[in-house]
Amino acid sequence: MKTLNPRLESNLQQIVDALGNSTDLVIRRFHIGLCDSIQTGIVYMQGLAKSEAVDRIMEALFIHTRSTSIRLHDKVGPNIIRFFKDSILPVGGMKETDDFNTLIACILSGETIILVDECDLALRVTNTQGWEKRAIEEPASQSVVRGPRRIEVVLTTIWFITIFFRLCSLFYISTIGIAQTLKLREYKFLINPLSIILIIIALISFPNVVFYQQAVLLWPIYASNFEVFLPLLILAAYVFKKMLKKYR
Repeated sequence: MKTLNPRLESNLQQIVDALGNSTDLVIRRFHIGLCDSIQTGIVYMQGLAKSEAVDRIMEALFIHTRSTSIRLHDKVGPNIIRFFKDSILPVGGMKETDDFNTLIACILSGETIILVDECDLALRVTNTQGWEKRAIEEPASQSVVRGPRRIEVVLTTIWFITIFFRLCSLFYISTIGIAQTLKLREYKFLINPLSIILIIIALISFPNVVFYQQAVLLWPIYASNFEVFLPLLILAAYVFKKMLKKYR
């Protein structure tokens, strides 16, 4: 477990490095206390934390810590963080942490972090989470486009219909072919067992999406045997058989 450093600037620099120098990261440095003797930092992500809540936290720190009745220099190390939590800040949902990885996860979840110089403990303010929510609406750029809309629905419907009829045609041809090969009088009693076999083969052939994406890369090589070479072989056999009849 990676713990916090007592030095404020060291902790802030580690946070910047861990978040890849993100432009959404906001770090506010300021001094509090009667004589501005305590260096403090507030860290949060813009857009994930409510700026109004952060402003209220800073206002409480500025106003209440400048009171002559509060002697912050008596609060050393983690005691000052606990003092903020119990006596200064008006908001709820505050937790202490000294784990750096937990600190990063909290920042990314919209929490606000309070750090103090010469203190290896941080204060998490959890109720500042309030990322912006966007309603479902039509993009502004799409409203100026002329012509038919929702064309993807039409294309999906056409694709579904063509796939459905193609599968039905192939299934019917396969059933008729098997019946003719076995010299059966009827083909209808083959429909149910062939349907069950087809479903089982489909489940075994493509168990999940990841396997399907990998199989698509090899499908042209596999399918060419049945879609190109086998028809050409049948055609060649037909031509050869016809030539034999001609010379006889």
